[in-house]
Amino acid sequence: MVLSVYVNRKQWKDKSYGTKEKPMPVFLHRIISGDDIEERNKNALRKDRRFPGEIMIDFYLPPKAVQRMRNTPDSVNYKFAEYYLRYLLPEDEFERLFEEE
Repeated sequence: MVLSVYVNRKQWKDKSYGTKEKPMPVFLHRIISGDDIEERNKNALRKDRRFPGEIMIDFYLPPKAVQRMRNTPDSVNYKFAEYYLRYLLPEDEFERLFEEE
């Protein structure tokens, strides 16, 4: 799967990030390719035609829902980033990353 993500450039260049102890925080922007939503939709529609009226575990996602899943709104990423900065990033690391240069 190919993703477009947002990262903090200082963290991206910092070799101490990217380990199990200190993972690189990334925020999803959009899915470029590699998801199987269309294939799952085809299978769900095919089963629905073969067994009309049956309750199936597979479900169809309408195009608008697929588009929303593939493109994370900026407002959602702002909330994720705010949560990360406020609750997950240690205070000393925050000061190091955002000190005036």
